[in-house]
Amino acid sequence: MEQTISNATKRVVVTFDARYHGDSPSVGEFTYETMAQDVFNLARHLGMEKFSVMGHSMGGKTAMTFALLYPSHVEKLVSIDVSPLEQSYLPTTKFDYLSALQQVVIQSEQSPMTLLQAKTLADNALKELGCEATNRNHLVANFVSKDSKIVWAGTPDLDLVRQSFPVLRAFPKGLLTREFKQPTLFMKCENSSYIPYSTFPEIQETFVNAKFGIIHNSGHFPHIENTTQFMDVLLEFLNSN
Repeated sequence: MEQTISNATKRVVVTFDARYHGDSPSVGEFTYETMAQDVFNLARHLGMEKFSVMGHSMGGKTAMTFALLYPSHVEKLVSIDVSPLEQSYLPTTKFDYLSALQQVVIQSEQSPMTLLQAKTLADNALKELGCEATNRNHLVANFVSKDSKIVWAGTPDLDLVRQSFPVLRAFPKGLLTREFKQPTLFMKCENSSYIPYSTFPEIQETFVNAKFGIIHNSGHFPHIENTTQFMDVLLEFLNSN
């Protein structure tokens, strides 16, 4: 997808793994401020002075944090299906997702099961909690069989996410009193509750030049669930003056 964006915008697109994700090191504090600092350090290392930043979910909060901490370096900001506001309508459910996944690992240790059985168990547990299909598939895919054991191979580690959940669920205190005046796009997914329509005006109190693009027929993963409209909305914004 990054190559498609690069070709359509004639821009260099840089993608990277956040700390505790993928191939990046699992060290230091796991907060939005430290991840925003990582973005700044990477940009400085690459000699990038001003650029657009985009992120999805947790990455979206990192992008917003970066924009508020380092506004002079941001040309445009894109936040994909995540809000900077307190998500009081989500927290218990998301924490329960993590608990359900961890419980599968515990159950597999107590009663041996196949990888298919473990994934089915996890999928059913998440479904009962109201987790949408695309999100379930994304989470369940992180289970693997290793040395005859069912393990969570995803990053970050489940224990770390559970421990860090209060911080990751929130947004850095004090930043919402600032104003970010550069063009900003919030992608609101039609079948997702991460950005309630009623919160648009409050978001614009901080991101004063924000617009909202509605991605239809999509849950929390618009780049997967409605790739065509996702790309149309994104490219129109990035290519606009």
